[in-house]
Amino acid sequence: MTASEHPGKARLVESGPVRATVEVRLSLPLPVGLTRDKHGRLKSTRVCPMVVRISLAAGSRRVEVNTEIDNRVRNHRLRALFPTGIRADRTQCDGAFGVHDRHIRVTDPTPISLKSGIGYHPSQPQELAMMHSWLDIADEERGLALLTRGLPMYEILNADDGTRAFALTLMRAAIGHTRIHDPDLTHECQVPGLQRADYAVVLHAGDWLAGEVHREAAVFTSPLRFEPTGRHAGARSTTGSLIRGLPPEIELAALKPADDDESVAVVRFVNLLPARRTVDISFAEPPERVDRADLRERATERLEVGRDGSVRIEFAPKEIVTLRVAGLAGGG
Repeated sequence: MTASEHPGKARLVESGPVRATVEVRLSLPLPVGLTRDKHGRLKSTRVCPMVVRISLAAGSRRVEVNTEIDNRVRNHRLRALFPTGIRADRTQCDGAFGVHDRHIRVTDPTPISLKSGIGYHPSQPQELAMMHSWLDIADEERGLALLTRGLPMYEILNADDGTRAFALTLMRAAIGHTRIHDPDLTHECQVPGLQRADYAVVLHAGDWLAGEVHREAAVFTSPLRFEPTGRHAGARSTTGSLIRGLPPEIELAALKPADDDESVAVVRFVNLLPARRTVDISFAEPPERVDRADLRERATERLEVGRDGSVRIEFAPKEIVTLRVAGLAGGG
């Protein structure tokens, strides 16, 4: 069942100089659960209220979506579908310290008919995939990215016009799936009550790297945190950066105090490309000392710091590089 079969009511709930939001309220009559043999859905239904809020902020590239559903039934999956308008055979998404380039596998469009008379299109294990925070598809000219907060499961579908569509899993309430999960281990995984999902869409030129999709995802998944303070002039400029000169393919993965010395900052980068890179990275002010370190933060090599505070770093393909930085302005 799709929401288009049960159209809701839309209204403008926010319209200001900073952000505009459209709210759509729907009432979805969903089967209350599975039949006793678990081969079909019960005919009796229960209404699940759902609210979708679509927002666009001034100067932002993202269209942000918030979905809330009061889950009052069992054994179902809620997904958001995104037609991309793009014909492509591959997608890219992020993972732990890297970007995955994947060939698209699409579910067989032939529906399976059950004894109950219900027909459905099954998702096979090899067609369901996981991301960390973003998924992208692009052709030679343009691309579309999907950004998420804690929603890793997706599937690529074929649209009626031959282009691809994203199917993002917002919620799963199930006792288990044949050949995938042991029902005894997933029993009562029903997530009743209010469920919330946050995600966003970004259009861009070129591929994911040209569109800097990973940076847009980082901003979306780690929004600014505001803390109240007393009124004061402030010691720093309203704009600035502790670290400068990062090309798009080099991602800042961590900035934290060292475990063994809080006066030393640990800065971790990752090369997202399968190619060697030489990068000159500079700091707001020249640090006292910079050492290359391993993942356990143990110094392995002292690096030369230029007068402008820059450090030259050699990256192997997809390498994680850790630095120990002493005297980093504003850090430590």
